[in-house]
Amino acid sequence: MCQLGRVIKEGAGTRVGWRWWDKKSERGPYWSVYYNARWSPNHRKRADGLPAQWNSVGFYAFRLKKDAMNWCKNRGRLQLGKVRVSGRLVHHALGWRAEYATMLGAPK
Repeated sequence: MCQLGRVIKEGAGTRVGWRWWDKKSERGPYWSVYYNARWSPNHRKRADGLPAQWNSVGFYAFRLKKDAMNWCKNRGRLQLGKVRVSGRLVHHALGWRAEYATMLGAPK
C-alpha cells in the first residue's frame, strides 16, 4: 500500500493531488495499482467504506508531485496523473485518503 506518513487529522473537503495508475496495454483502460479496479477519466469513484484514522480505507493521493515521483522509482507501465479527492478525508503528512476520487483527465 501507498505510504503517506502519519495521520495528522480527519475532516471533509476537496483536494487535488497525484496518484499512480497502471495502464496494462497501449489502448487499454487504467487500473488501480493495488486493486483490480478500473478507472476512467472524469468518473467519480466511491470507496468501499469511510476512511478513518484507525483503518486503511479510501483512495490514496499524494499532495505533491515530487512525493509521488519519489514513491515510485521503477514506473514501468505506471502513469502518474492528477486526482480530485473529496468527501471524508484523512490527512497524512504526504497526502490524503478519501471517500471519493476522480481521475482528472488521462494520466501522462
